[in-house]
Amino acid sequence: MSLLPNIVFGLIPFIIFLINRDMCFWGIFGALNLGMGFGDYINVFNATIQMPKGSMTYLNGFHSYWYKDEGTE
Repeated sequence: MSLLPNIVFGLIPFIIFLINRDMCFWGIFGALNLGMGFGDYINVFNATIQMPKGSMTYLNGFHSYWYKDEGTE
């Protein structure tokens, strides 16, 4: 999955709602879409915390795998 749709349809509308509280539709729309992309945020968090520098990641369903090619250093 990609974080771009989650940012465009979730984070940006929610920030618009936080700036102007009269736009309740954007707040509800943004909050629902932020929740739908939760798995993508978990993948990014795990990639930044667990993966060593220079490694590659592959996603397979709900699982992510990384490997580091020792010949590239």
